[in-house]
Amino acid sequence: MSSREDSGKPASGRSFLENSRLRGAAGMLASSPHVVLALILLLAFLVYAPVLNDWFKADDFLYLRAAQVKAPSEFIIEAFDFRDTTEPAAGPGGHYRPLYVITILAEAELFGSSALPYHLLNLMVHVASVAMLWLIARKATQRPLVAHIAALVFALHPTYAMTLGWISELSALAATLGALVCLWSFMKALDEGARSKLWYLVSLASYLAAMLYHPKAAPVLVALAAYFFFVHGGTRRESLAFRSWLRFIPYLGIALFPVLVSLYLREEYLRLQFNFSYGPHLYENFLHYLFMGVVPYPLLAGTKVFGTVAPTFTGGIIAFSAWLGIAIWPLKDSRKRAAHLFALVWFLTALLPLLTFRFGASPRQFYIAGPALALVLSLFLVSALDSLSRLRFPRFAGVAVLLVLLVLASQRIFITVQDQGLPSAQSRDFIEELRQTYPTLPEKATLYVVGAPLALRIFGDVYLVNAVQTYYGDIRVEPVSQTQALELEQFPQPNERVFRYSGYD
Repeated sequence: MSSREDSGKPASGRSFLENSRLRGAAGMLASSPHVVLALILLLAFLVYAPVLNDWFKADDFLYLRAAQVKAPSEFIIEAFDFRDTTEPAAGPGGHYRPLYVITILAEAELFGSSALPYHLLNLMVHVASVAMLWLIARKATQRPLVAHIAALVFALHPTYAMTLGWISELSALAATLGALVCLWSFMKALDEGARSKLWYLVSLASYLAAMLYHPKAAPVLVALAAYFFFVHGGTRRESLAFRSWLRFIPYLGIALFPVLVSLYLREEYLRLQFNFSYGPHLYENFLHYLFMGVVPYPLLAGTKVFGTVAPTFTGGIIAFSAWLGIAIWPLKDSRKRAAHLFALVWFLTALLPLLTFRFGASPRQFYIAGPALALVLSLFLVSALDSLSRLRFPRFAGVAVLLVLLVLASQRIFITVQDQGLPSAQSRDFIEELRQTYPTLPEKATLYVVGAPLALRIFGDVYLVNAVQTYYGDIRVEPVSQTQALELEQFPQPNERVFRYSGYD
């Protein structure tokens, strides 16, 4: 009898100790939201870590080559000169993103042809944006749980996996981070502390940087006004006073020049006129992104590497109905109602620059609207959880659902990164085999290529030419057939070389 009692006591003690430790760990997480944030950032980094194995692809070669052809000082001057018509990236090339091309220039000077640092920088910018969204969500809602879920949704939404796989998408990543820093600094400036003026200047500088990375950061100005009007506080009369709105004039001044330049360039470049217009596709793009918000892109598009897949009309209507329910979801807490209105205005205005893309905007282009979408979803989910808790819905069931969603999102990100890595792997194999075959080529040589991979044959031979010139300088590159190559080899010229790629697809 006593032996059984004695044998049971340690087990009971261990059970009590283990339960205490679990409660202690749960209490530490609840009382230390920054610990949760650190775990979210670590998770985001680990999930996207496979992208660090990628190489260069597609537009990456255009910007890398452009960074080589001119002296840095000349390159920087031309980057800010919107009248320059140099194609594709040494000047605006139909776009005005001077800080973007200058950053690519700096990366090329520092990292050369090593792809890892480029991808690492993109990943770190994404992680920083997740942290900024967490700060914004926590301050706007005063609910750490809302901030946690918003950060998780933005960090692990599979739709944005395409963005992190492209070095040339640094424009969207940096513009998003700049917009978030602008919004956070503005919120801090409204607190009217000892450093409010400094925070205001940081906000203005961040907005300028975001606009010079990509003009589609412009709508964050509306988000500032929405936060001031709905969340910041004060009486309605004080909020509507003309003096209160004077603080937004400098932002408007900053936005006008890049936006007007972008509109001017769109009129000057036939390519941009063809890509952007008004019409029924505005509604298609809008429904497409609403659909991606609830059915992430990889689940919709499968293993597609290029292009995009628009939802069916039925799918779009279902998505629109779901978002209408989210928009009108009853929020009893006044703080959450105010934050909900702020997030909705931010979300809807962030979409505006993306709706005119004529052929259905690629999911990676919606990255800049991702933080607003995440905040809207997190407010809805937390409100739904609060309602379920009042119905005595088991808390562990909600946690289990969240864990399942995290696993699914992480899996889809991993699969998407693998799919997006195929073009870069093709490009890397091609260049490596070429460099083994011809370690050097004569100046002004002509390289005839047989069987370039699909990743370098999209949109003609522009990617092929820039990829080869990135490693060999100013040589002529011309794709030819096997028959043409045999004819060239019968009468070889001193500065001509023929390269047959063994991995032809």
